[in-house]
Amino acid sequence: MSSPKAPDESMNEARAAITRAEQADGRQYASDELNESRGKLKMAEEAITREEMVEAKQRANEAEIMAQLAEAKTETAKATDINQEMQRGAKALTEEMNRGGEKQ
Repeated sequence: MSSPKAPDESMNEARAAITRAEQADGRQYASDELNESRGKLKMAEEAITREEMVEAKQRANEAEIMAQLAEAKTETAKATDINQEMQRGAKALTEEMNRGGEKQ
């Protein structure tokens, strides 16, 4: 009987999700989730070393999910930042228009 195969696809998907989260600035906006994702991936790698492939796949899946969460949290934070900047700009423009109207 052969032992189960390493969860290469799950590992690759987790690594890709971590890379996407990092490229989206996840370190700035979702560092806890990103660190947890990396930790789960390390646990998956250690499970592969111990030939515990079921656990390795589970940890790789968890790593992918945490990386996806980090990416989503990052995108939400960026959108919030943009929204706040637009609100500040609109407020400044309104104030400038009001000042201009008072001079006439």
